[in-house]
Amino acid sequence: MNKVYASWSRTVDTLNANITKLDKELNAPVEQRATASMASEIRAYFRGLDQGPRMNALRQAIEAGDEITVTAVLGGRPYLSGLDPDLHAEYLRDWHNAQRPVEAKKLRAMTAAAEMLNNRYKLLTKAVTDAVGDIKIYETAADGKRQILVKTITPAQVRKQVKESNEAFAVPV
Repeated sequence: MNKVYASWSRTVDTLNANITKLDKELNAPVEQRATASMASEIRAYFRGLDQGPRMNALRQAIEAGDEITVTAVLGGRPYLSGLDPDLHAEYLRDWHNAQRPVEAKKLRAMTAAAEMLNNRYKLLTKAVTDAVGDIKIYETAADGKRQILVKTITPAQVRKQVKESNEAFAVPV
């Protein structure tokens, strides 16, 4: 089972590394496409809107693929457009997802796969424990009616003890 556990762990580690890389790409800052003066005017316009209309206008620009407007608003600091940093990050992610739908789908698939592997790992270890078994040591409780689990000895601990006890009798080669 050590080979299975190691293979499983490598797979999950690789998947998590790829998720982190792709997530970083989909949250990367954007470079504004408009001229500096036009971008400044667009940000000033958005800053002048109330919260609801500002969010709606930016959402519509993202859905329409309006690169000039979206990069002008999201290419600068959040406060320049009247956005808070969390909302700015959310819209930036939405923009990248709209522009790179294949990568966004890959990220969702990899995240779901990593989650599934983590959940299945718990099932695997439980199945191995059930199949191989643990040695459970119980003692009677002070009331004399119940049994209390004091210690659990796993197969790995038994193997370790056997290996350590056999080392004393090993002949150097």
